[in-house]
Amino acid sequence: PTPYAPMGVTNAAKDPSRGPAFDRGEYVIQDEASQLVPLLLGAAPNDTVGDCWATRNTKTVQLAEIVGPRGEVIALEQNRTRMALIYKSAQRLGLHNIRPLERDVAKGFDLKGPSFYRRILVDAPCSGLGTLRRNPDARWRVRPEEIPRCAERALEILSSAGRNIEEGGSLVYSVCTFTPEETRGVVSRFLESAKEFRIDDPRPFLPEPAHVLVSAENELSTWPQRHGCDGFFAVRLVRA
Repeated sequence: PTPYAPMGVTNAAKDPSRGPAFDRGEYVIQDEASQLVPLLLGAAPNDTVGDCWATRNTKTVQLAEIVGPRGEVIALEQNRTRMALIYKSAQRLGLHNIRPLERDVAKGFDLKGPSFYRRILVDAPCSGLGTLRRNPDARWRVRPEEIPRCAERALEILSSAGRNIEEGGSLVYSVCTFTPEETRGVVSRFLESAKEFRIDDPRPFLPEPAHVLVSAENELSTWPQRHGCDGFFAVRLVRA
């Protein structure tokens, strides 16, 4: 069993993407730190959840499992190729409660449905430096000047999502990187303009072994060299 995430296993003897159990949709392949992020939303069965920038789709299907068949995950993605991957994952896992929509969420949601949502996940596009152990070529691909551009894009998406959260609702911001500009920098700038939001303690939504990953500032941070998983940063924001 994974030491922090409650539903994961690790140290597979063979490639887990090859085999009949994977084809039958009995599991997904997901980093342990990534598994913790959706838990911060506090979603429950029958909830409707917004998933902004559902590129990686593993968190999307995890949320779909949490809300159950009578709940719904609205997966917003602007890339049609990546949208096809969401459909493919949902089909393999037998999930019928995911609604992929082609949207550039930074420009607005434009949803046919509720104007406000109680729970939205913003798994923002970022430099991805937290995944270097699995993607070592990224050290040659990511340029220093891309960091502030990623931070600006993430702030646009987070701000757009914040405008669609109802009072008392939760908004989770996460990135798989560790740069100050893309992590605390984005959150600080968001809170400067969205004063109705505050950072909430994520511990009540995490299994107890994962509490050690939460800082005094209520930030969830994981580091490959310390925790054996990808480098992630996440905060739970609540609208007053």
